[in-house]
Amino acid sequence: MTVSLSCSTTSAARSPTTPTRRAGSEACALAALPNVAAKVSGLTSGLTPGRWTADDLRGIVDTAVEAFGPDRLLYGSDWPLAELGGGAPAWREAFDALVAGLSTSERDAMLGGNAARVYSVG
Repeated sequence: MTVSLSCSTTSAARSPTTPTRRAGSEACALAALPNVAAKVSGLTSGLTPGRWTADDLRGIVDTAVEAFGPDRLLYGSDWPLAELGGGAPAWREAFDALVAGLSTSERDAMLGGNAARVYSVG
């Protein structure tokens, strides 16, 4: 299941009791804990191939970066489920476009360095 992450209270047409709002608030509360990291994954598996763009995912990715910071956020390919939404390469291309404004070291951390640190590998 994909849950939208929203730390904002300004999401249009959402009441504070909707599952999306509650899950977003809980995720943002977790982001306040310095020992918690998050993985950005599963955003395209429920989407129709060819009918979504990186901009459709911008809100959730930007919110995740804002909440957790690039030093506690991990990219997940979501393979093989990403194939349902157009493929892992399409998701990676979208992710790269969405984090293009970050520094090279921040992008590298999200694409593998953070995972190595969090999972104590490498």
